[in-house]
Amino acid sequence: MSRTLSTQVAGRQGDPGAETNLKEAEALARRALTLREQRLGKFEPSLSAPLPELALVRRLQGDHEESEHCFTRAVALAELLGMHHPFVAMPISLMTYNCDAEEEEGLRRAALIFERKYNGRCHLELCCAYGNLATSAANQP
Repeated sequence: MSRTLSTQVAGRQGDPGAETNLKEAEALARRALTLREQRLGKFEPSLSAPLPELALVRRLQGDHEESEHCFTRAVALAELLGMHHPFVAMPISLMTYNCDAEEEEGLRRAALIFERKYNGRCHLELCCAYGNLATSAANQP
């Protein structure tokens, strides 16, 4: 989902159409967030789904401050359901994807949440969490 978006757009760096696609992606992500906020309110834990989408787009556009705000808000809203609720893992995993060793702890937390959710059984979310940890480890000096 989100990881695919960031991979597709990041892979088009230098492509003249990439900036236009990012603007469209931002508009769509904001629309999804706005609709959900209007329907469910600004303090609904399920907002942890559209917020990371907007955060990823803003990160790719270079607005790291808004990106961080969206990710932080997504985690805070998801944590209303409990510190180890599966809703918490996805924004943490996306927030820390391709980040430095300091933020690797977030990846480990996401992997642990998915481990608990799926009782160690194979699942795409769990595989992605461990894949992100592997990528992070490989990128460390």
